Amino acid sequence: MTYSFASLRAGEFYPASLLLRRSCALKAHFTPCALNLNKIRSAKLMLVRILLGLNTDPKIKMQKTKKGFNLVEMLIVLGVVIFLSAILLPSYGSMRAKFALLRSAYQLAQDIKMAREMAISAMVVAGVTPPGYGVYLAEGDFDYMIYADTNGNEIFNAGGDEDFKSIDLENKVYIQDISGPTSSVSINFTGPDPNISIIGSSMPAVITLGLEGSSETKNIHINGIGLIYAE
Repeated sequence: MTYSFASLRAGEFYPASLLLRRSCALKAHFTPCALNLNKIRSAKLMLVRILLGLNTDPKIKMQKTKKGFNLVEMLIVLGVVIFLSAILLPSYGSMRAKFALLRSAYQLAQDIKMAREMAISAMVVAGVTPPGYGVYLAEGDFDYMIYADTNGNEIFNAGGDEDFKSIDLENKVYIQDISGPTSSVSINFTGPDPNISIIGSSMPAVITLGLEGSSETKNIHINGIGLIYAE
């Protein structure tokens, strides 16, 4: 039996059982339509999610977020890190060596200036004031020496002059060249003026520091009036 809204007329009295039956019939009539509308909405929503590339199952999405990185993602990140390390590490080592050469050049220039200041101030060594102070360098060495010219001959004499201080150059930095006819030089200062003498090199003197395994060099210049600088 089929019922419609017209079957119930206003102002008429109907038994409860009849109203219940007709209510159930109306519910049965409209429920499939509501279900169909819900299915259509769900299908449209799923289609939109598929077109946008979104996950259609929220449960799967929750499971994925709980897992974090998967193996493929970790391998990709590891590959990128290895690739960048292979590019940056060699250049980092090269830059480190260049900075070491630069620091050594400026340190040598400062130590020559310090020898000049020691001569001007007539610094006392072993209870006496030597006539002068100087810096001794030799080609191929990885160090140099600040000495006290105790015998006053304006040149370093091993065993005769006081070895005031020995300074090591930084790693892989060495004395590559000394301008002049000999392979060693004594840069000597006598106070209080000070007077400068460079034994073993031309005037002005140029001391070249080199870097092992590289063509990089730095020069230290010393002229006759005591101007000292690195470039």
